[in-house]
Amino acid sequence: MKKFLFIMALMLALCVPWAHGQTLFYEGFESTTGSSLPTGWTNEGTKTWTTAKGVNATHPSTAYQGNRNAQLNAGARDYTSKLITPVIDCSSKSSVILTFAYVNESWSGDVDEIRVYYRISTADSWHQLDNITSGHSSWTLSEEYTISTSLSSTLQLAFECYSHWGYGVGIDEVKVVPVPTCFKPTALIASNVTATSADFSWTASGHGESKYQYVVVASGA
Repeated sequence: MKKFLFIMALMLALCVPWAHGQTLFYEGFESTTGSSLPTGWTNEGTKTWTTAKGVNATHPSTAYQGNRNAQLNAGARDYTSKLITPVIDCSSKSSVILTFAYVNESWSGDVDEIRVYYRISTADSWHQLDNITSGHSSWTLSEEYTISTSLSSTLQLAFECYSHWGYGVGIDEVKVVPVPTCFKPTALIASNVTATSADFSWTASGHGESKYQYVVVASGA
């Protein structure tokens, strides 16, 4: 537990320096026209991934960011189709982090699953990172998936829709970045906040960090 005293009546903010640095891969699906996929992206399966604004017209009717996203509305059950990225050069990194936004709205209790994979080359088997089975009616930012096994210049990611009569699946804002050298803490709690002091507590990330940086900013900044 740490206590901070202020000279002026300021609001508090905790700033943790855990910048990811360079972006190794990013796709927001804004460069496409019609329903086509961006250059280098491919579809594998019995149904076809496309780009659109939202998913299935109104579920939701907007992208996570911008005006377009990838989407698949199978309109059926037990179909699987992968949306596969271009190759990503991660050969100079020991580990990377994948994040993306997704939506898979339930239709009367039926939910289309989202399975997340990676492979280090086209000759490699797909390795599953996650299987999202619960429905999300609005865009949700994924957890951070760390990939650190035999990174190469030909890494690929895949987002697979396994259809269960849901409203469909949407993917947006796909990003791959190096694992940061400074990590975000968890369970950050501010308590006993007054005009001149406040108490903070947090749980360290467990990566051997020895200190954090705090910044005090004026209200509204």
